[in-house]
Amino acid sequence: MPETVTYNEELGIIEVHSYGTVSSKDISSSVNLVQHISNETGIKKVLVDTLEVESMPNITSIFNLAKAFPRNVKIAVLCSKEQPAFKDVLFTETAALYQGISIRLFTSQTDAFQWLKK
Repeated sequence: MPETVTYNEELGIIEVHSYGTVSSKDISSSVNLVQHISNETGIKKVLVDTLEVESMPNITSIFNLAKAFPRNVKIAVLCSKEQPAFKDVLFTETAALYQGISIRLFTSQTDAFQWLKK
């Protein structure tokens, strides 16, 4: 699975590290795990590192997956305009925003952490 989901107790966030070719199944599994960890810990802040993502599902799949994103968490996504899947990551943000998800893209981990703390 090209995604790992962990609870970083020290930072008080749930971290998702994505890399390689990410499938719809991978994203769905990660979303379920994030929701589970959030329910267990009460943590509502998620940092998704997509810097190593090479490809993602097609636009229709991303739009449908965004419907399942948890609405009770705040999601900061670390990305780069130079990464191969940047347009897919950008579309994922747009699709999630359309679904009412609190999500934002960042190119700086520091900026992402600051936004999550608000």
